[in-house]
Amino acid sequence: MSFQHLSANERAVLAHLHGEGASQREIARQLGRSSSTISRELRRGRPSERCGYLAERAQDLAVARRSSANGLRARMRCKKLLRKVRAGLKLRWSPELIVGRLKRLGSKLQVCAMTLYRFLKRDREQGGKLHQGLPRRGKGRRPNGSKGRRRPKPGRRPLEDRPAGASNRTRHGHWEGDTVEGAGKSAYIVSLVDRKSRFTLLGKAKNKSQDVVGDVVKRLLKRLAKALRRSATFDNGTEFNGLDAVEAATGVTIYFADPYSPWQRGTNEQTNGVMRYFLPKGTSFKTLSKERLARIEDLLNNRPRKCLGYRTPAEVIPDVPAALRE
Repeated sequence: MSFQHLSANERAVLAHLHGEGASQREIARQLGRSSSTISRELRRGRPSERCGYLAERAQDLAVARRSSANGLRARMRCKKLLRKVRAGLKLRWSPELIVGRLKRLGSKLQVCAMTLYRFLKRDREQGGKLHQGLPRRGKGRRPNGSKGRRRPKPGRRPLEDRPAGASNRTRHGHWEGDTVEGAGKSAYIVSLVDRKSRFTLLGKAKNKSQDVVGDVVKRLLKRLAKALRRSATFDNGTEFNGLDAVEAATGVTIYFADPYSPWQRGTNEQTNGVMRYFLPKGTSFKTLSKERLARIEDLLNNRPRKCLGYRTPAEVIPDVPAALRE
């Protein structure tokens, strides 16, 4: 049975029994409470040592204590927990990821995600800046004006022909791919995400031509062992129309999603959204260095995921060269 605070009626009975000279153990037995609860209540409800227990005064004090209680502040007073929260926010982890990862690692610093959100909200109201580390700022989506102009590639392999291991995420080596555009078409990032482990590969393309994007896709896939090169699924962007050479060079079978169906590549779309935490829209990719892109790739692959039981993609995927995990 969960603990319940003393009610006003119980305090009235306590005052009557105490006035009659009943012992604390007898009062506890009649009220069905522990003797320590009665002892604390009697101590709190006395205006002074000379006065007896006053039920009405004790009830007013209890209501005041409940209204001023601040469990949030008490839980977030732990400096070690605050350091963990700050470290997670610095990596653009959501409160849910921070909490889930702490539980995954068996940490004794337990707190719920809603408590963290409330703490960050209060910190913001008080002029703090911790909330700036939250991954999402509530920005809405911009309308897509390209609908109706994209056509499927002739002779493409449809999504329905993809092997079961890719569709049900039971095998590693089935990838989803896309391009992310820099401000003013300064450059592009090609992203590949393993459907099962969410392991991510990133490469920079100076433009969106078929040859350039194809070379980047080929280079990324060749970083992997053959066992992790099974299939790759792309959208119907024209930059992916020249991937026949990629198939021949890597042994990866290329499939295409239906036009205007981003949910069919939801893993890649979600990963690109997380990548935008580090490269917000409006950022030019012209001066984006290989080292910076490798750092972002590393952050993504060492980011705990709820769908993985708060493990990281680098902890889930097997047979990846050590260089990809450093």
